[in-house]
Amino acid sequence: MGLGSCHGPYPLFAAPTLQRRHLHPGHLLPLPPVEQTIRIYQAEARQIGALERLHQTSQTNPEEKGLEGPPPAKNPQLDNPQLDNPRAQANFHIPTLAKYFVQRNGRLRTTPDVWQFLHETGIEYNNSKALRIWLGPEHKRITTNFSCNVQYSPEYILHPYHLQYLTPHQHPLTSAMMAQYRQKLVDRQLWIYTLNRGGFTGVVKEITQRRLTGALASALEDLGHPGTGIRGTVIITLNDVLKAAHNPAHLFGQGVAQAIDREWKQHLWRKKSDSARSPRAQRFGQG
Repeated sequence: MGLGSCHGPYPLFAAPTLQRRHLHPGHLLPLPPVEQTIRIYQAEARQIGALERLHQTSQTNPEEKGLEGPPPAKNPQLDNPQLDNPRAQANFHIPTLAKYFVQRNGRLRTTPDVWQFLHETGIEYNNSKALRIWLGPEHKRITTNFSCNVQYSPEYILHPYHLQYLTPHQHPLTSAMMAQYRQKLVDRQLWIYTLNRGGFTGVVKEITQRRLTGALASALEDLGHPGTGIRGTVIITLNDVLKAAHNPAHLFGQGVAQAIDREWKQHLWRKKSDSARSPRAQRFGQG
């Protein structure tokens, strides 16, 4: 079943051929096409309603299934988008000034101070660790109209353009950058980066990036952020700033915010499931 199916995540069963009796007993004639179609749709609606009630019961009473919670969906887009979304590996974006000490395979040559900083803070320098995420039923419309890609990771990731400060020759701004990131860990739960890959610079780029970032922040607030506890890094890559500038920013913000909210909930579920399956949990009867 495709993403655009109007019937939702539940399979439809072929309705039996419905017939009615003729005036003479024992004779069966097919219903007129219009009436037969209506009957078939009514039968399908009853089947969908029954499946929806069963699905809702399994979600509200997971113990009936012998599980602590809903399992990962087999069809992430349709069966249970709140718990499993398709993702795609992103390329490691390396600025030109950092290419001689940062390699595509993820290897980094830098100073002992930088390695200590990365180890102590847990900040990841490889931005490809943030996976490209599915933005829901409007994924294609959003990514096409705004000419963008959206990545998310529950971990904290260094801004791609700050890789140039990790040089093994000790950049003069490295110490200041590390201090800023340490403070950022305290002040902000969610880090949002907007990158321009279209080669367009100027006022339009700055205004467009601020509009999209502001729309995303506003949509996250509507969902309860920061009270929701969402953490991690969002990387928005714009391939055509002018195209993104001509579309309503609130549509972008709503779609991306809902996707991040789903990703965070799935991260918490995976973390809880992994903890329950750990040898220690099983040893003490918690798994």
